[in-house]
Amino acid sequence: MKTKKAGFTLMEMLIVVAIIAIVAVIAVPTFSVSLVKAKESADIANIRSAFVEAQIYKMNEYIVTFSKTSDKELLIDFVSAGGTSESKKVTLNYPDKLVVGEDGISLTYNATEQGVQTWSLAGATSSSN
Repeated sequence: MKTKKAGFTLMEMLIVVAIIAIVAVIAVPTFSVSLVKAKESADIANIRSAFVEAQIYKMNEYIVTFSKTSDKELLIDFVSAGGTSESKKVTLNYPDKLVVGEDGISLTYNATEQGVQTWSLAGATSSSN
């Protein structure tokens, strides 16, 4: 009479490891692209929020200026007619290019479909190309 041993054979273990490796190869690139898209979307949401705040300050007759402190940091200064001032710093994750002009901001993302995002205080509008 044959007795059956409990456990898995070496071949069964190799097949399971191979299947796990194949799934990992498929899943990891998809996850990393999703992570980059999420960080870019967070950047755009942060800029939109800061831009809405800048528009509100401008409607209340504050002088609003934008400046770039680094490739990934934007500084927005609000100065009232009385001379009081406030600042807001926005740190970005993944912009390929950040351009700050007199009246607005332009962000460029080459990695995903976000493309170029532009905001302008002159016409109080924001647009994406």
